[in-house]
Amino acid sequence: MLSKLNSKNPSHDRTVVRVTTSSWMDDRGLHTKRSLNILKRYSFGHNLLKEECSISGAEDAVRNITNLHDIPDGVYHVVPDNFSRDWETGYIDDWELRLVPFTMTCGINQ
Repeated sequence: MLSKLNSKNPSHDRTVVRVTTSSWMDDRGLHTKRSLNILKRYSFGHNLLKEECSISGAEDAVRNITNLHDIPDGVYHVVPDNFSRDWETGYIDDWELRLVPFTMTCGINQ
């Protein structure tokens, strides 16, 4: 992952997700759930969400998505954001993720 972020051309990877929210009531209380389902047809290369979960677990990966609670349901491109660099080497050692609206027109991402 770090080599991908440090490279000059990160366009070889794309992770696209559908964000959905559901709420329900049962005998135990009121529940809400936010799901990010990977759209395999539009995603290719390195899977940023899978990498985040393998590094720090699902709970920390969710916290690492800066705008997850601010967006409506829809289709989004997962992009790395807010990079911090190691002060000795200059290599990226930490980042956050952001969800950017994803649109397709005639099969070409705009």
